[in-house]
Formats: sequence, C-alpha cells, structure tokens
Amino acid sequence: MGDNGKGELLSRYEKMLRGEAGYYFDAEEFDEIASEYEDSGSLENALRAVENGLRFHPDSDMLLAKHACYMLSFGRTEEARESVSRVNVDNEESFSAKIELLFNDGNVGEGISLMKQWLDMPDITTDRCLDALDLCVDFNVDRLPLSMILDAAGRLPSAQRLDLFNEFICVMEESGYAKDRYAVYEKILDMEPLSQKYWKEASLAYMDAGRFAKAIEAADYAAALSPDDAGLLFNKAYCLYEAGDYAGAARIISANLSRIEDKSYPYEVLAECFSNMGDYSKSDDVLDIAQEIYPDNARFWYIRAKNRFLADNSGYAKCIEFLKRALRLSPDDISVSLLLAETYSDMGNFSDARAVLGRLVDLNVAGTAVYTLLGDVELKAGFPDIAIGYYRKALAVENDNVEVYVRLIYAYCAVEDMDSMNLAIKRLNELIDKVPDNDGTGCGKPAGMENIRKTVEQIKSMLGSCLDD
Repeated sequence: MGDNGKGELLSRYEKMLRGEAGYYFDAEEFDEIASEYEDSGSLENALRAVENGLRFHPDSDMLLAKHACYMLSFGRTEEARESVSRVNVDNEESFSAKIELLFNDGNVGEGISLMKQWLDMPDITTDRCLDALDLCVDFNVDRLPLSMILDAAGRLPSAQRLDLFNEFICVMEESGYAKDRYAVYEKILDMEPLSQKYWKEASLAYMDAGRFAKAIEAADYAAALSPDDAGLLFNKAYCLYEAGDYAGAARIISANLSRIEDKSYPYEVLAECFSNMGDYSKSDDVLDIAQEIYPDNARFWYIRAKNRFLADNSGYAKCIEFLKRALRLSPDDISVSLLLAETYSDMGNFSDARAVLGRLVDLNVAGTAVYTLLGDVELKAGFPDIAIGYYRKALAVENDNVEVYVRLIYAYCAVEDMDSMNLAIKRLNELIDKVPDNDGTGCGKPAGMENIRKTVEQIKSMLGSCLDD
C-alpha cells in the first residue's frame, strides 16, 4: 500500500521507521497508529508500534493496556501480566486484559466481579458488551453472567441493542451456550413484541433449554401472528412431544400434515408419539404411509424396530432385521446400534451385544449411553465388577447422570461393596435435590426423580441388615 492509501499519521510513522524524516508522536498518536495496523489485520506491526510508543512514553496507561492485550493475543501471558500491572487508571483494554488474566488463572469469581465494574463504567458501548460475552465463552465460564451483560446492554440506544442481541445469539449458538439464548430473545421480544420471526426463534430457544411451557406459549404467539404458517404448528407439536404430551402433539401433526411440504420429520415424530403412547399398531400404520413416500429414511426402520422391541419380546428377529436395514442406510446412527445391542442383550446374546458396542468404542463415538449399556450388558451377564468400570466411564463423561448412579448402586450391591454403594447413594440424593422444576415454573420435580429416590430407598431397605453389619 502506497502512502496515498494510508492515513496521514500512519504515513508519517512509516517514514520515520524508514529514516526518511524525524517526527514526534504523543501516546495517543502511537495508540491510533497501532489501532490502524490492528484494523488492517497486521497485529505484529501494531505490537511494534506500541513498543515504539512505550520507548517514548513508558508510563502511558493507554499504551501499557494495549500492549497487555497484544501480548495475550500472542499467548505471552506473563508479559501481559507485567504490562497491565503498571496501569494506574483503567481503560477498556486494561479491564479486558485483567479479566482475561483472571479467567486464565482460574479466578472466575474475581473476573466476573471485575467485569461488573467494567460494564458499570459510563458510556457503555456495544463492543464492551460483546467483548464481555466473548471473554466468558472463550474461557467456558460455567455460569454465564448473561443477565449482567444484558442489563449493561439495556443502557444502549434501542437500534444498537437489537443488532447486539442478534450478535449475542450467534456467539452463543457457536460456542456451546445455545441453551441460555432464550434470555436474549426475551430482551428482543420486549422491543419487538409483534415479530413472528422472533417468537418462532424464541420457541426453539425455550425448547433447547427444556422450558417447554414457555416454548409452547411462544409458539402460540408466533402462530397467532402468522396463522397460515403450518411449520409453526409443527414446532408447537414438537414442543408438546418433548414435554411428554404425545397425544397433544399427535393431534396437531395429524390435523396439519397436508399443509406441510416436507413430511418426513413430521411423520417420524407422529410415529414416535404413538409408539411412546404404547399404540404400536398405529405407529406402524403411520410408518407404512411414510415409507411409501420416503423409502430411504433410516429412522423409520429404527422406529419399526423399537415398536417390535417394546410390543413383543418374541419379535426379536424382526427387530434385528429392521435395525440392520437402518444401519445399512445410516451406519453412523448411534441410537440404532444401541437398540441393536440392547436387543441382543435381552436375548442373552451378550457377545453380539459387546461386539456392537465395542465398534462404537473403537470409532471413538462412545458416550454416556454406550458406556451405560455396556455396564448393563455386563451386569446382566453376571459380571458386576466389569459393569462398575463401565458405569464409572459413563459418569466420567456425564458426572450428574442420575440413571447411571442408580445402575452403579445396583452393581455395588451385587459385589457387596457397601462403602462405595453408600457414597453413590449420597451423591445420587444430592443430584436429585439439585434437579430443577419440570419447566422452571414451580410445578415440582419431574416424577421420574421421585421414582428414582423411592427405588434407592427400597435398595437401602432391602440391604438394611447388611448395612447394619
């Protein structure tokens, strides 16, 4: 780039570097020069400009803070720490650097407290709010301080807020915080209460967070604003399905199937609804129609297999046939392999069950469900000590899974390891106490949690005499 394509300040600086002229630059000018390089993607030149500036202005808070940020960008943490420690009056960049250093050191609580001071500074900017969110997601902060960041963003003009909130959603969807994005949609809908688009997206966000009552409410608002959108009705049906209202979901899908262009997934959910209600014949009827239209949908064969598995234990042969068809169409579908292994296990064919699950382990796709089923297979085969190892692997992946803890308790009981069993029972009770309400609405814990607690109490009662000994 020639001098004509650069700012006058940057051109003078580069002439000085080449020895063509002698110029004086104050700290603010060095800061501006570094920012110009940074904006053009030349971070090394930006760092060099700051370092040159610090030769002339070694106590400049502005340049020290910027230097710390650049050092962090290059992974030079200790140099960043030294620079930021010399800052006397904090600015945007020193706050950002200090928070990043605290997060890097594992001092998340202190980092959040400092972030609050940063966000409470006057003249809030969109960049500050976005940087705060980026810092949290970059360091995988467990409890995202989203409400604090949203409150700070609330001080921005409404036009800036809307654009910023949409950026927040993109960041959260890309960084593993998608389940928290419903809170952002609530702020957007305060500003855009008649937006069918945002109500529809909010419904999906609530669903991802497991807040099904709110998801259904949002879907109703979206449908009221756009009554001809059959897709919105299907969204509502899916919310009902996820909430366990299979009959309600089936009614909506059945009444609106003719209005939906691509019926593949609606047919799948409808068949699942009837299957979950125990009406396997009606589920098969739906699949008969669906497979005429979509013969290569592996999920349809999976649901057929599940119906045989659940309806009649004598249907193992058909179940295995259907699952093998599904695997030919979709060999990477883990749920198909899991049901195939479970079928073999129920038949007492433990070697085939191990082979199916072992393939998933070899492919490095084993997660909680795979290790849990491996434990179930070994427990049923009479090897509780091996089962314990698999259940522990499952908990290493998902350490708050109450179902796995119940199985682990049974396995400890089988090997008469009462100390480990009592520790597992204690941990399980702690997890049950932490389970939130069904929908965050104060309606009480899910019934399944109370059933699990009763099961544990029955185990303890049966083993009362052993525990006393």
